[in-house]
Amino acid sequence: MKFELFSLFDFFPDRQNEVRYYQDTLDLIIRAEQLGFDSVWLGEEHFYTIGICPSPQIFLTAVARETSRIRLGTSISLLPFENPLRKAEDFAMLDILSNGRLDFGVDRGSITKHFEGFRVPSAESRDRFEEALTIIRRAWTQDPVEYTGRFWSVPPLSLSPKPVQPAPAHLPRRGQHDRLGGRGAGGRPPLAGPLAHGTTSGRAEIGHALP
Repeated sequence: MKFELFSLFDFFPDRQNEVRYYQDTLDLIIRAEQLGFDSVWLGEEHFYTIGICPSPQIFLTAVARETSRIRLGTSISLLPFENPLRKAEDFAMLDILSNGRLDFGVDRGSITKHFEGFRVPSAESRDRFEEALTIIRRAWTQDPVEYTGRFWSVPPLSLSPKPVQPAPAHLPRRGQHDRLGGRGAGGRPPLAGPLAHGTTSGRAEIGHALP
């Protein structure tokens, strides 16, 4: 049996302090490793829609420097909103600084305010997700990498750094499950979470890779 933490950094600005909240969360994860927890999964959130973690890779880098064993996962990192080369660089650095402990969970997002805030049409989310994930995979495994797509184009270049792991796991949430033939991208099991399929009901396997 494995024990894992999951957080969307649920935050209430009228009664919580952001600085204290970040430190408390970091202390909690450090304590979880000491107690034998196997992994921590953090979600990407923007504009106070749910939480205050716009960049899980930054927070997990802080976690990496304070821990040595617990695996560091994103549940999830949103791919439609920024250049995928930046995601590839950031998460490769995280994998290096954590000595290969990254589990890279990704999805296309479903929260209206995110798409409105970044001025990205929600109707494009699936195509942007697929294109971004393709670029990230190629950037990590091909040298040089080149890509021409609808939303992003990459001239021939070498991405640096490369992750320590051959390719950190790509784990779309259960919302991508049927389209991927019952498996996550790269053949890995999909993630399940309380917002999968647009529902707010809790799931026993929240934040976990399904068996």
